[in-house]
Amino acid sequence: MDPIPVERLSRFFVSQFAINLAFGTAIALGLSLLHIPQAMLFGILAGAMRFVPYVGTGIAALLSTAFAFAVDPGFSLAAATLAVFVLLDIIVGQFVEPLLYGHATGLSPLSVAVAAIFWSSLWGPVGLILSIPLTLCLVVAGRHIKALGILELLLSDAQTLTLPQKLYQRALSADPHEILTDARAFLKRNSLGAYCDRVLIPALQLARLDADTGAISDDQQLMIERVIVHVVSALSSDNLKLPRWRYRGSVLDDAGAGHWLREQREQVSGRWQGPLRVPAGSVVICLGLGSSADDLVAKLLARLLLSQKIDARHFSPGELNAGLPPGADPDGVSIV
Repeated sequence: MDPIPVERLSRFFVSQFAINLAFGTAIALGLSLLHIPQAMLFGILAGAMRFVPYVGTGIAALLSTAFAFAVDPGFSLAAATLAVFVLLDIIVGQFVEPLLYGHATGLSPLSVAVAAIFWSSLWGPVGLILSIPLTLCLVVAGRHIKALGILELLLSDAQTLTLPQKLYQRALSADPHEILTDARAFLKRNSLGAYCDRVLIPALQLARLDADTGAISDDQQLMIERVIVHVVSALSSDNLKLPRWRYRGSVLDDAGAGHWLREQREQVSGRWQGPLRVPAGSVVICLGLGSSADDLVAKLLARLLLSQKIDARHFSPGELNAGLPPGADPDGVSIV
């Protein structure tokens, strides 16, 4: 068997044991608060009987309620005992189990619920016990058999699209807002450099491959560049105190995205993107090798270095060949 599903199955059984243990502990505490004798014993009984599908919890609740009625002939204590069982069983069965079992096995919460209904309707209690392992087997089949690939998509919690694929799809739709939402969620746990490495650059590579094969038109390439400019500008404007991007007609028609992002910085820092008199070895010059893609990546590198408080500046090879501007100290450049 695939080692990943074996590990998931072991996590499932451990999760099931943990849930039933917690359920029994909660029952014991609840009955103790009601001052029922031997509350711990009934808690152990409730946890153990919960391994029995359908009727296990009901049997434990019936026995505990009957004992409460024997201790107190009135109906109040028996009703309270039954209410504790019903409330905890609803919380665990309807909320905790679908979420935790789905996380432990790699199945979506909806597929866990549907699997329990489907297999139990076929084989009753035995089907309910085996619903998770059987559904995992279907996921494995969908992963390894191409004709059954739809099963993995429907039943597992795997994303249908990777983050680069999703960014590329949203860029083709000219929708930067969802891209920014995903990007900010990613940046809560990772750096801007990691976002560029794992999401933005792979998405640009997908666009480049489609452009080379003619799968996307020139207009679509231009649309992708506009969206990328918007996203990069929005993600870095707050930290670098740069103006946000505003679409102005055909500003990108004759200039690449990297060139426009550099112009955005020049609006704040001037043509040379900062002072000419700088400490020795403090400036890093970033430049591409001529293509628009290289130019964009060089500009992304400059922004990442700026976010790390490094004086990085972005120029084209032609500008670099023209020499340093008047008044600039060549010793100020650390690396190109």
